[in-house]
Amino acid sequence: MHDSHSSDLDRGFFRCPVADEDSAAIIQIRRNKIPVKMQDKSIDGFSVLVEPRHVRKLQVGPQWVLTSGGEVTEVWAQWMFNAPDGRVQLGLRRLRDLTPLPKGSWVPAFTSYRKHTGNPELLMAAMVLIGFLVLSLPGIGDSLGTAGKIQSGLQTLCDVIREESSRFW
Repeated sequence: MHDSHSSDLDRGFFRCPVADEDSAAIIQIRRNKIPVKMQDKSIDGFSVLVEPRHVRKLQVGPQWVLTSGGEVTEVWAQWMFNAPDGRVQLGLRRLRDLTPLPKGSWVPAFTSYRKHTGNPELLMAAMVLIGFLVLSLPGIGDSLGTAGKIQSGLQTLCDVIREESSRFW
């Protein structure tokens, strides 16, 4: 036999209690910043406690932003419970994550947004060409004895290209 009440409970989200040392948070409603104590959180939201002196700053309607431990989240007040001691417990629904991306070096950020559709053959040809050019430099190539040979080889290649192109044009 199937119990419909237990299946409703199974669909709920598990709420994780927040340790006291990590519970400090701030709710920002327009320009008002209200310190709160986060009690628990789940995939769909948070529950927080507001001290009695800050309760009058709560405004339903505008968007709220919850900041806690480097995480910034746009939230919506889903429910409120007035405790006998004057504090208010809020149930906040998570709407979207506003946490800024970590700033790092510009090099990884630049390369991560590009499409990596390189041609390995073209890269290898460019590396070989750079190697030949380095070996043909007067200082390095002369000391290794490769400058004259590479320069004469390049001169021969340029002459062949010039002769072949003159036949077509």
